[in-house]
Amino acid sequence: MGYRIDTVEITDPMVLEQSGGKCHPLSRFSCHARKSVARAAFAVSQIDLAAGDRYEVTDYHRVGVSLLSGLMTWVYVDKNA
Repeated sequence: MGYRIDTVEITDPMVLEQSGGKCHPLSRFSCHARKSVARAAFAVSQIDLAAGDRYEVTDYHRVGVSLLSGLMTWVYVDKNA
């Protein structure tokens, strides 16, 4: 099982003002075992994670995933995943 990149239309006025864009990228669950998302991983603090959680709208939630390297990381994915 894996994830694929899709988009979600944002309606939250604060996020629309801050981001300047209506459609945001979103990772959605994929039932295809070989599906993966190529993106960069960053080291962030607990404070940064908390700020991200406050910023992200209810269309997303944060989950832990294993990277191809074997490292674990946090990603924001479709809340319906």
